[in-house]
Amino acid sequence: MPIRSIGLVVLLLGLGGCGADDVVSTAPTCRDVCNRYQDCFDDDFDVTGCTHDCADAAIDDEAFQDRVESCEDCLDRTCVAAAFACPAECAGIVP
Repeated sequence: MPIRSIGLVVLLLGLGGCGADDVVSTAPTCRDVCNRYQDCFDDDFDVTGCTHDCADAAIDDEAFQDRVESCEDCLDRTCVAAAFACPAECAGIVP
């Protein structure tokens, strides 16, 4: 029984190093960006796939995380204004 406990502790410690906190903190921002893109530009846009890809890219990449936050801030405008103002901030996050 103690061997199983040790194995569980090792597994949990290993997961902590995989960026799980990054996924949890970045996924809502990614979801917001992807939802906003769908609302403004493409009704058939795959929000789930976009959110997954965005969160995966943000793991252990602080520069990408910063770009996601900049994109989210930029998209917080009318859709027309966002279309002209946000291509640089959102490149590589949404089409």
